[in-house]
Amino acid sequence: MSVLNVGLIQMCSSTQIEKNLKDAERLIQCAVTDGAELIVLPEYFPLFAQSQRQRQGAQEPMGPEHPIQKAIANWSKSHKVWIVAGTLPVQSSHSSRPYARSLVYSSEGECVAHYDKIHLFDVEVSDQTRQYRESEFTHAGAEPRVVTTPWGNLGLSVCYDIRFAELYQHYHAENCTIIAVPSAFTCPTGRAHWEVLLRARAIETQSYVLAAAQTGQHENGRMTWGHSMVVDPWGEIVGQLNQQEGYLVSQIDLAKCAQIARRMPTREHRVLIPTKSRPE
Repeated sequence: MSVLNVGLIQMCSSTQIEKNLKDAERLIQCAVTDGAELIVLPEYFPLFAQSQRQRQGAQEPMGPEHPIQKAIANWSKSHKVWIVAGTLPVQSSHSSRPYARSLVYSSEGECVAHYDKIHLFDVEVSDQTRQYRESEFTHAGAEPRVVTTPWGNLGLSVCYDIRFAELYQHYHAENCTIIAVPSAFTCPTGRAHWEVLLRARAIETQSYVLAAAQTGQHENGRMTWGHSMVVDPWGEIVGQLNQQEGYLVSQIDLAKCAQIARRMPTREHRVLIPTKSRPE
């Protein structure tokens, strides 16, 4: 199956989990009605926390019986759709620092894979928040994750990961034709870098990049950039939202990935292979 309808969900998530889950379900229903077969939710979709304490209190153990995970499983099964569920806080070995975990559900409602965000956003930005220290409340993952889907290999990443090309080169080497990037970009970094980074990652991996984003003014004072987009393996934008809450459904043809790879066989041309291992 080379032709696929993909859906991106763009949200302005609040501090209320129940409201966020209802909003996500409504938008998923709309995307499915418009034909979406694979849906990507944004980073932090179930909770844009007001405080570190609230984030810690919302973390779930890994398991289908827990409320957020149960909701995602129900959506995927009832709508017969694959879902890349943005990120949610999942317990790690550090009680105060859960993983930012992206879960993938099949159309049968089964959680078939997960990815823990590797690169944490410890930076200074010229916005109202100024300093971001994600590592203070999030435990970093360590491994890329490739998911086998009915449409081919899907590579998982989250937001700040997009700045680290070696992760995407791994997915290129693993023959991924789709890469998901659920995100919550700030406005200054989004305005400057969002589009160019997404297009660069698509071009270098010869894959479709599916980037679902948070948008707007959040209750904790943070502003996010929005502009969710689907980018094809030639770097062209197939579909894009602006800064409204909503959804986008785009049809993609995965045969284009193989066509471009035949004409420009960069896997075979690669010379420099990163060898430095991640520090303990």
